[in-house]
Amino acid sequence: MHYPTKDRYARRNPYVVPAPSTASAANAEALRLFPPKELVQFELSGAPGKATSACGLGIYRDSLLGPAYVGNAFTCEPVHQLVHRIVLEPSGLKFSGRRAANETQTEFLSSTDKWFRPVQMRTGPDGAIWIVDMYHYVIEHSRWIPQATLAQLAAK
Repeated sequence: MHYPTKDRYARRNPYVVPAPSTASAANAEALRLFPPKELVQFELSGAPGKATSACGLGIYRDSLLGPAYVGNAFTCEPVHQLVHRIVLEPSGLKFSGRRAANETQTEFLSSTDKWFRPVQMRTGPDGAIWIVDMYHYVIEHSRWIPQATLAQLAAK
């Protein structure tokens, strides 16, 4: 989502019904996720293929990786052990988002390491993409994991 206009401008005239101040930048296909095959999942983790813990959004703001990455949005998804990329393109006052051509069935970054839990993306001072990895086997709070599953984890 993005906010092409601020609500305060729309509220200045009480006689005009304002357009929504939020807009979706990407379609459903661009938002679909491709987690690793050996995904660590629990009963309440949510469905694979859909964001459940999206966080650490960053926009790549350098040219080191080339023009194909400039202005792209990167979202961390720790439950699904991946970093998702959306190519953003200006479309009037809004943006449209799509998957990169070489990532139609894959993610920008995912790992077979079951402890990989990316939580933040930033453009580093060297122009590289920096990812903060929480590196934890279980990302969910124990409150949201059924007791039977916790007992199984404790037995391992």
